[in-house]
Amino acid sequence: MKNSTAALAIIFLATIIVAADCYSSSSTNGEEPRISSSPTISSSAPPYRLSYNDKQNPKAIFFTFMILSSIGSLVGAVYYRSKIALLDREVDLSYSWEKAKGRIVTTSVVEEIARTGDETNDDIYYAIKIKYSFSVSGNSYVGAAFAPGLFQLNKDSEEQAKQYLINNNYHDNSETDVYFDPRNPKVSALKKGYCEEVEEQRNSDERDSYSLIAASVVCIVIGIVLLSLLD
Repeated sequence: MKNSTAALAIIFLATIIVAADCYSSSSTNGEEPRISSSPTISSSAPPYRLSYNDKQNPKAIFFTFMILSSIGSLVGAVYYRSKIALLDREVDLSYSWEKAKGRIVTTSVVEEIARTGDETNDDIYYAIKIKYSFSVSGNSYVGAAFAPGLFQLNKDSEEQAKQYLINNNYHDNSETDVYFDPRNPKVSALKKGYCEEVEEQRNSDERDSYSLIAASVVCIVIGIVLLSLLD
């Protein structure tokens, strides 16, 4: 979410800069105003036009950048919407899962960094990972999912991550309920259905998808405006 917000801020800032530059260029057409001694009324200057053939034209380059950014944002939005659809499908299937008694094998909280290219804007979060074991019909299985499709939970701070483990009584060698697919016990999770963890992940993915869609729309609008100024 932090990365999507930063992308939107950059796009809006670039919009203001290029709009101001276009307004200035359209007013002067790149020349200093001249005072004419002729009594005739001069015709207005032709509208300012950009030259796309000029490879050094910053506005032409910016136009191309906006179109590519729009495509990239749409691809990202499609990724998140597909991720949500897959999660919904797995959650719906989990309602038919059966319950077994299991045991927590290991838990861990790992600091991870989402690189943005700018160290001052890197997204730092704390990933909770877990491993548990359980038995079905005399066969032993090992799983690592908190909920259907969720093999890792991310928290903003290490304290939040550790508190989550405490609140759910997830610690090494503790007993826990495990839900599994009776047709394939290798598919399992500590919780099933639309639990709190699923809702949190789903809401996060939805926010990111909407942010990317908004970024794509902004890029398209800017691209259309610049296209109207190109030769």
